[in-house]
Amino acid sequence: GTATAGPEVGSVLPITVTGMAPGQSANLTVTTTRTGYADGTATVSGLALDAALTPEFGDTTQTADGFTVNVTNYDGAFTWPDPTVTEGGTATAGDLGDDGLPITVTGLPPGQSADLTVTTTRTGYHDGAATVTGTAITGAALNPSFDAPVSTADGFTVNVTNYNSDYTWPDPTVIEDGTATAGTADGSVLPITVTGLTPGQSADLTVTTTHTGYADGTATVTGSALPNRTVTFDAHGGTGSMETQTANVPTALTANTFIRTNYSFTGWNTAANGSGTAYANQAVYPFTADAILYAQWAGPCAVGGGAAGTCVVGDIGPGGGKVFYVKESNPTGSRYMEAAPQTWSGGSYDPATQWGCYGDDIAETSGTAIGTGEANTAAIVAGCATDGIAAKLAAGYAGGGKNDWFLPSKDELNQLYTQKAAVGGSLTGFYWSSSQYGAYYAWLQNFSDGKQYDSTYKSVNYHAVRPVRAF
Repeated sequence: GTATAGPEVGSVLPITVTGMAPGQSANLTVTTTRTGYADGTATVSGLALDAALTPEFGDTTQTADGFTVNVTNYDGAFTWPDPTVTEGGTATAGDLGDDGLPITVTGLPPGQSADLTVTTTRTGYHDGAATVTGTAITGAALNPSFDAPVSTADGFTVNVTNYNSDYTWPDPTVIEDGTATAGTADGSVLPITVTGLTPGQSADLTVTTTHTGYADGTATVTGSALPNRTVTFDAHGGTGSMETQTANVPTALTANTFIRTNYSFTGWNTAANGSGTAYANQAVYPFTADAILYAQWAGPCAVGGGAAGTCVVGDIGPGGGKVFYVKESNPTGSRYMEAAPQTWSGGSYDPATQWGCYGDDIAETSGTAIGTGEANTAAIVAGCATDGIAAKLAAGYAGGGKNDWFLPSKDELNQLYTQKAAVGGSLTGFYWSSSQYGAYYAWLQNFSDGKQYDSTYKSVNYHAVRPVRAF
């Protein structure tokens, strides 16, 4: 060994011996000299400490709030102070067993790691110490649960049904180009909306959860956007063509363009005979399934000649016009009146012309009551040689194969005004009646406000003509 004297402190001189093996003994000799004095000497025996007992550990075993581990080299000749543990845990040594000295660490949150330190002491021996790291069991993952996805026009919606605000919910992800957006949670329900999908396209939505000390959770649900549905329009006896219509959400139907001579379009039906579901023109259709919609037509009323109880205002008359006058007590032939359709002249609007024969007092044209228009018209046609006048245009119309159309009298014209909504089309502006008011004037009516005028020059002013007929 090697002896080294340290600095004296008063009468004390420390000496340190090193280089000895554990437990080895040695004699230390110290001498003194001084002039005039005999040399002094003394010897002392010392012993080096034995090697420390360093604890050795087996495998750690995780528990719900910590871990257990065995010291596998326990020796009862040594003192084992209470073990210590970091991270707020508590370490407790158990009873010695076949596997060694068990030590239990408790008080850790799920997934928390901690360092356990065990020490040994013994007189004549170095102190021993060793540390082992263990981890509490990680908490079980919260895997999201879903209800059934609900398809939308460009994606789908779905609810997470086990939402827990103690967990972190990273942004959901979706495959197939869609975008997922989480809404505001309501209790345990977290709504998620997926958008950006094409009609009928499906996509996988993945939702994850995280929580310190717990395994990450994940779950995937598959949803799809509503598929496109196609509606095919069938003229069902009419003529013309219409493109099919495609959509995947409730959408207004394309406006009808089919026509059927002397018939009125009344709407669509999923059954040709009208026994299915009915839809009005341009009504909103659900587009939940492919379908054929059949045009529904209202045929002429009173086809047999005007029998009582067969027509109501708004019906199609035998001549293809709209019924605007009904008086069931009248005899057959005068019970109903119909107005020609707006396109009766071949154009989009009623033509405008003169009444005609200004200055001529045409006999038998002064009737104003309902039922006098036909006679007025016949008298004008016979008594006025001018071509293209209002009465001749009306009398020349042959809609529905009928040749008994005429220019309405003053009161017949007013009846048409009162029912213009039922007749439909564009009934606005001034219309001629067949009722003359002296040699220079004739009655007309403003269909914008209903006012009638008797001081309108017959051959100066141009006004609209709408033929009517009685049946």
